[in-house]
Amino acid sequence: AHATLDEEKRCLQNGMNDYLSKPYDFNVLLEKLYQNLNKNKGDTIQSPEVQTHEITTEKLVDFKYLKDFAEGDDTFIKNMVSIFLENTPESMEIILNSSKIDDIKILKKEIHKLKSSISLLGIVKASESVNSIEKELEVNPLGQKRKEEVIYLNEICQLAIKELELVEEY
Repeated sequence: AHATLDEEKRCLQNGMNDYLSKPYDFNVLLEKLYQNLNKNKGDTIQSPEVQTHEITTEKLVDFKYLKDFAEGDDTFIKNMVSIFLENTPESMEIILNSSKIDDIKILKKEIHKLKSSISLLGIVKASESVNSIEKELEVNPLGQKRKEEVIYLNEICQLAIKELELVEEY
């Protein structure tokens, strides 16, 4: 309805990458898509769906669930913390690398392995991140949101490791 040259000019001035009025020719649409995708190939575009995360200095680890699960067995708790501290850096390295090269099979496997220890240690932000990654692996496995969420998960795990190393109780 507004397919005038003035309308096209106004849209382009307001930040649109291109303009195509209805009814459109399918071949023209394909050509415009091709041109714009190639033009923006090097640009980093952040999807509006991608949430930005802020990691604060609040405690990440909540021992409540682990203490309940262990029924007061301090040796068990110490062992769980030790296992997390020992295995998580290597696991995160595998997760980061598999995410980087889009090896979805390895990524799913490693995320799943990490999930239980994160839950056991009550690292809620990491659990939420794992859930988000698993969801993205189902709906858009090669998407940018999943890749960014993996980086965020790594940041959380690194902070949780530092926090656990400082905890004298365990």
